[in-house]
Amino acid sequence: MEEQREQPSYYAIIPATIRYDKDLKANEKLLYGEITSLTQKSGKCFASNNYFAELYGVAKETVSGWISNLEKKGYIKRDIIYKEGTKEIINRYITINEYPINEKINTPINEKIKDNTTSNNTTSTNKERKKDNATFDEIINKFSENDETRLLLREWLKVRKLKRAPLTNYAINLNLNKLHNLAKESNLSVNKYLEEVIARGWQAFYAINNYSIKDKNTNRQTSNDLQSAFERLGG
Repeated sequence: MEEQREQPSYYAIIPATIRYDKDLKANEKLLYGEITSLTQKSGKCFASNNYFAELYGVAKETVSGWISNLEKKGYIKRDIIYKEGTKEIINRYITINEYPINEKINTPINEKIKDNTTSNNTTSTNKERKKDNATFDEIINKFSENDETRLLLREWLKVRKLKRAPLTNYAINLNLNKLHNLAKESNLSVNKYLEEVIARGWQAFYAINNYSIKDKNTNRQTSNDLQSAFERLGG
């Protein structure tokens, strides 16, 4: 096989997926960088195993093992050109896979730095939302040990969501901190107050002025009158 010699580029590229891949040996990572420096002109690296063996002062079999591992991990691809009609190898070249098969590498960059692409921002936002939802349950459970109160607070959160009100820990705690005082000011228990808030579709807590049993009965009578009217229309 005729070996084509190319001058390597001044720069070599070793991306994070390679640098932090614990399955790769240090020399395999270095070899990957060397291959990138030889592919920058034509996109193909024609250097032979003998070339790399002489370059790093190791056996040709050692280089063959490094290349095989890089190919197995999906980082590079080898193409062999045979003489037509025979199994005689004319040439062999290596190309870099732009999107490696093995992408499940936990790197410090992936763990600590947010990517600035739209897709990763969307993923990050979804994760934050799931985290907030879990936190809401913690906030509610910490606020009250009463099961009915917890249930009503979750229903109130649904109202806030429908109203597109802020669903942040700060906003929720801000309302919860004044819940007892506003319920007392409205002459209602916490649960009755929450029922009224939900019924009125309030996204935040306010005092219910001059609330009385008479108001409650009036609301109930109005609801019954509406129900009777619908029944008459349907009947």
